[in-house]
Amino acid sequence: MPISITGTTEKRLFFTLPEVIAVMAILLVLAAMAVPMLRSPSASSRMEETALEFQAFCARVRFQAVEKGEDRAVCFDPASNEFFLSDPADPEAERSSIRWKLPEGFEYSRETALNAEPEGDSVELFRYYPDGGASGTRVLVMRCGNVRREFRISLLTGLLTSRELGEEEDVP
Repeated sequence: MPISITGTTEKRLFFTLPEVIAVMAILLVLAAMAVPMLRSPSASSRMEETALEFQAFCARVRFQAVEKGEDRAVCFDPASNEFFLSDPADPEAERSSIRWKLPEGFEYSRETALNAEPEGDSVELFRYYPDGGASGTRVLVMRCGNVRREFRISLLTGLLTSRELGEEEDVP
C-alpha cells in the first residue's frame, strides 16, 4: 500500500494508463494469433495445398521410373478416389504403396483420361519413362467448389505444372 507524505495510507482503486495499454497490447497479440487458427481454410488455399501434394506424388512416381529404369504409370481408381503408381510391365502386381487420395470435396475431371471408361477398377492417366519423359493424358483438371486447377504434364521432360483456371475458362 502506498504511503502519502502525510503518513496516511491510501488505496488505489484504478489502473494506470501504462498498465491498461500493456494488457490491451497482449490481448491484441493473442487475438491476432488465434483468428487464423480458428478460421477454416478457403477453397483456394485448399486447392493450392492439394496441388502441391499432387505434384509431389507425381514427382515420386517419375523419380521411381528414372531410378528403377522402368516405366511407371499414374493410375486413378474412381471407387476409392485414389491415384496410385502402377507397374505397366506387371499389371497383376499388387498395388504400390505410393498412392495419393483426392481430399474430401475435390473432384477429378475424368473426361481428360485416356480411357473415359475405366477398364476394371482403375484408369491409367499417364506413364513416366526411364528418361524422365511422359506420355498419355497431357491435361488434368481438379475442382473444389468453384475453384478449378489445371495440371499439365510435359511429354518431353515429364514435369507437372499447374495453374488456377478462371470460372469461365475452358481447358484447351
